Amino acid sequence: MPDGHQVVTPDRRVYAPHLGASLALALRIHAARGVFPSPRAAATAAGVLAMLDVDERGPWVLAPAQLDALTRAMDVRYAALPSASRQYPEFDAEIRDADARSRRALRP
Repeated sequence: MPDGHQVVTPDRRVYAPHLGASLALALRIHAARGVFPSPRAAATAAGVLAMLDVDERGPWVLAPAQLDALTRAMDVRYAALPSASRQYPEFDAEIRDADARSRRALRP
């Protein structure tokens, strides 16, 4: 995919709500803890949350900024609720791998 975009294809419908819960929590605490590095990054996270609400099935073509927002949100949720990291570890790993591939694709 061009410009570091990655395709994520969930094989279960519960993955969108799982990611959405992470994004919703991160957005709620962003003002107090600065989860996202900029207002634009927070807006990207809100946009991904809206996208997941509309399209639970995917496949999702995610830009590098969207993948970064997802991994930041996952980190926040797992720090606050460690049991969340054990719900769908294989899908979480897929998101993190997509983020890593995206970062590698953007390097010169």
